[in-house]
Amino acid sequence: LSSGAAVRATAIGVPAREVAASGEAGPLAAGLVGLSRIEPGRPERSYVVYKILGDSHILGAQMPYGRPPLDVEDIAAVVAWIEGGAPTE
Repeated sequence: LSSGAAVRATAIGVPAREVAASGEAGPLAAGLVGLSRIEPGRPERSYVVYKILGDSHILGAQMPYGRPPLDVEDIAAVVAWIEGGAPTE
């Protein structure tokens, strides 16, 4: 998420490769299959939101990697940006 061009190339509408945690089953884990990294207008279908929340159903470490978790206001800003269509300009 380093630049608008990078977001367009690697995240907007790009399928997430990591999704459900190993061995995870059930309706929530199944619902995570097919997420885009960022789905404009749909934070609930955007993998990045689950990663910044540190959701236990998602593989890998919480974002941002190697840094403290985002605070509530920063998470709300990311969600609002996605809800607003995830503009990159």
